[in-house]
Amino acid sequence: MTLWQPDPALIRRPAYQSLADQFARAIHDGRLANGARLPTHRRLADDLKLSVQTVSRAYEELIRRGLISGEIGRGSFVQTQRREPEPPYLPERLGEVIDLSILKPVCEPMHLERLKQALGWLAENLPSSSALSFRPNMVFPRHRAVAVEWLRLCGLDASPQNVSLTNGATAGMTVALMSVAPPGSTVATEAIGHHTLVPLARYLGFNLEGLPIDDNGLIPEALDEACRLSDIRAVFVQRFRNQAVVVD
Repeated sequence: MTLWQPDPALIRRPAYQSLADQFARAIHDGRLANGARLPTHRRLADDLKLSVQTVSRAYEELIRRGLISGEIGRGSFVQTQRREPEPPYLPERLGEVIDLSILKPVCEPMHLERLKQALGWLAENLPSSSALSFRPNMVFPRHRAVAVEWLRLCGLDASPQNVSLTNGATAGMTVALMSVAPPGSTVATEAIGHHTLVPLARYLGFNLEGLPIDDNGLIPEALDEACRLSDIRAVFVQRFRNQAVVVD
């Protein structure tokens, strides 16, 4: 039997997950050596004052993670572990062409496998409150507080009730432009602008005026002239280029 034992004082709910995490840490840092035999389900349950079912679920979780193996009639053993974990990135290019036409994540078989593992874990550990109850119609207050703190670090003072979190940049653009650009108004932007801006202007009914840019972005003098010649209601600039579109 192994000398290392989980600490019952560190077990939190869900108990099987917490127990599996203790074993995983002991395996990764070498306290449980490769090939070490684990206590039987019943003995460990007695030692930790847990149910046999809880210990069984913890062992099943460790098997799912590839950390232990179970052999009928012999027991459970630590599997041989790779001391250098697989990096969560591609160590080398898979080809000579890199598609930069649209901002999207690099997705190779390794990433797909990680996603499958994460979704499998979520299916086993999803809290019932997340699946079987109503969610707030606005974001959680703690998420607003994080957003306000991030804005403060960026030099912007805001109150939580004035912060809206959106599902992506396009939704954020839509909310912002709806709040400042009524139908018939004019929004100035860079001559090579965000690719969703043109259809968004058409949908919301405001006009776009493209302004000259240089290597540093929008030319200030061009914006100054446009504001003197036209009734510019808002200026839209972007921090980086995704797909781009020419704005006349």
